[in-house]
Amino acid sequence: MKNVLLGANTAHGFVSYYDQILVPKAKYLGIIKGGPGTGKSTFMRKIGEKIKNEGFALELLRCSSDQDSLDGIVVLDQGIALVDGTRPHIMEPRYPGCQDEIINFGEFWDRRGICAHIKDIVSLSGEISERYGRVYRLLAAANQLSLDWSASHAQGLNTKGINEVVQRLAALFSSLPVEEDGKERHLFASSLSPKGTLHYLESILSPLERVFVLKDTYSCCAHKILERVLLEAKSRGLFVEVYHCALEPERIEHLVIEELSLGFSITCAHHIYTPEEAEVVDLDRFVDLGQVKETSFLNSQKETERQIMAWAGSELATIKTLHDELEGFYFPYMDFEGTDKLLERTVERIFELLEPSEVPVP
Repeated sequence: MKNVLLGANTAHGFVSYYDQILVPKAKYLGIIKGGPGTGKSTFMRKIGEKIKNEGFALELLRCSSDQDSLDGIVVLDQGIALVDGTRPHIMEPRYPGCQDEIINFGEFWDRRGICAHIKDIVSLSGEISERYGRVYRLLAAANQLSLDWSASHAQGLNTKGINEVVQRLAALFSSLPVEEDGKERHLFASSLSPKGTLHYLESILSPLERVFVLKDTYSCCAHKILERVLLEAKSRGLFVEVYHCALEPERIEHLVIEELSLGFSITCAHHIYTPEEAEVVDLDRFVDLGQVKETSFLNSQKETERQIMAWAGSELATIKTLHDELEGFYFPYMDFEGTDKLLERTVERIFELLEPSEVPVP
């Protein structure tokens, strides 16, 4: 199974790519609505198991604030998905009734029981919101330090060497005809979580036949290289999965082109993963540290950035504890027998749409 994120807590707040859930193919999207602790993640996990047991490949959409939880599942190559459509990634049907539908967990709760805890629910929800504000301010501060680190080391960058790398990677597509622009899908491969920064690069990159890993300790050039590789791939009509940096989402960190079984990945301080037999491109050799000013200050600054990130992670852990407490005001008042029956109906709906011809042969 492939694990990805369509949203992340970033220096710019919560950034959502949930509108990319079924790019480029869309057949059915079930949007689940319900409160915390109502069983949305478990519901999707159980349905995913049933689909996987029939031999279909799944993409699991991990929750950026609790990566033990699911925000959605996608049946790969089938255009079918289920997603948690509540805050912070609110989704509404685009084509209700014919492609998208609401799966309403509100039908199965005891409203009177929940309302008896209204004061606690409002208080906890307010505190969680305030603490997310603090997380985003901390991440914004860490990002400014990170950008200064990158800009300072770019002073010693050998642009000729970087251009040679770009030409080498662009040559991978030279045998393909130039066509209309291809398509792209935007995601995250990593995120800051209550457990620190976690990534799912193994599930994303290890199935690929060829992977180029760009070593960019100073974070000053690899993302620019990937921008140019993306343009080259799209000019050949290819479909590209574009994975963004979870701290600075304007930066690209990884590219995957499934039809070529080809991937590009940046290894940096936030995530270090190199698949077996990956081709490592050492970009650090193009940075002349002799031209970089105040290196001792920059190293101290980088340590401060790590500390700020740790504070943000600790704050997310507190939010997770508060969210668990909030779930306790919903869980006892749910009719889970009712949601189990809904699960069976949803499975039937999905299996009617699955195309047997696309089931992988064992």
